Amino acid sequence: MEISSDFYVTTDKKVGILSSEGAQKIEPSYDEIKLLDNDSRLYYVKSNKLSGVLDKNGKRVVYLEYDQIGVNSASFPSNDIKNSMFLFYNCIPVMKNNKWGVFDKNGNLIIDTVYDGLGYIGSTKKDTAINNLLIIPSIEGIVVCQNEKYGIINSRGKYVAPCSFDRIYSVTNLGSDKFYLEYGDQTIELEDYLKLNGQSTGTLTEDSETTNTMNTDNTIENTAQTTNVVDENAVLNMNTVVNQ
Repeated sequence: MEISSDFYVTTDKKVGILSSEGAQKIEPSYDEIKLLDNDSRLYYVKSNKLSGVLDKNGKRVVYLEYDQIGVNSASFPSNDIKNSMFLFYNCIPVMKNNKWGVFDKNGNLIIDTVYDGLGYIGSTKKDTAINNLLIIPSIEGIVVCQNEKYGIINSRGKYVAPCSFDRIYSVTNLGSDKFYLEYGDQTIELEDYLKLNGQSTGTLTEDSETTNTMNTDNTIENTAQTTNVVDENAVLNMNTVVNQ
């Protein structure tokens, strides 16, 4: 099967990649190969039930040691995920020993493989008022779960919200999604949370990442002192907004 100018080749039930000139680009030693992203020329490979990612020349991007690469996009229908293996054209979700993390397209681990899951799943039904949530496009955010608490990390590995919330979800109204963080009996819109913590509500940029990092690092330091508790200032701010 042809992939642009490259071709799959099969030898002894193993698959590899040849260039259009017949040069070997990826040796035929894998049980499965498929194109992960055409623009980046990344390939998903699988051998002996373990998965990894190679570049167009067969160089390792993600080691062949993961139980799963990519998320189950069917669990997040409202996110309309086009490529479950390549979020925001940069992030490669991986799972090993039931712990999740994320690599970037250059093979850098940007979210440690310490999370129990990626995304919030409240229901498997599509017609509920509250949507399951994996990604937040406007801030390139990814919802993570640890010890049954949820947080948000952006596509560069920086915390947007610590893993202290009971639920993080979206609600669709007139075709538009709004995002919410829930802690105990308090609920706050993501936009308000970001403003209260001095973070940008717009698309991620280099400048906004620097600002976000300074503020979220302070939040993480505060929350680290108390297990699974949102920092005191955030809770007070949430109470103020909710009670207005």
